[in-house]
Amino acid sequence: MSCAPLAGITPGEVALLEAAPLPDLPVKMSTGVPVIYADRESFTHLTPEGHALSAWTTFSASRGGGTTIARTQALERTRNLFIALGCLFDADRTNDRFWARSLEGLATSPAVAAPVRWLRLRLRRRRAAG
Repeated sequence: MSCAPLAGITPGEVALLEAAPLPDLPVKMSTGVPVIYADRESFTHLTPEGHALSAWTTFSASRGGGTTIARTQALERTRNLFIALGCLFDADRTNDRFWARSLEGLATSPAVAAPVRWLRLRLRRRRAAG
């Protein structure tokens, strides 16, 4: 779940992001994420300093053929070798499931009924820290 800043989603504002660290846990983590870009169809935020991943995440929506298409696109890199090792042992798939569940939540809201399609691209096959 995320909440927009009082001034709206505009560059320089900080949005609230809440998420369970693991699926089905009653505990949630909360953090502020700085918005670095926003227009009528999309916005991008950075992970906060000290987060396990260094990432830009872009949320967008567009219309095509009478259908609204919502997208989440994350460009991520681990911050250190220990986090990279965690990604080898399912942490990256946990993160992927988080974004898929976010889109599924949007798609199954009362106003929307749509399937979620998932595409994962790795830009660099070799894993390296630093």
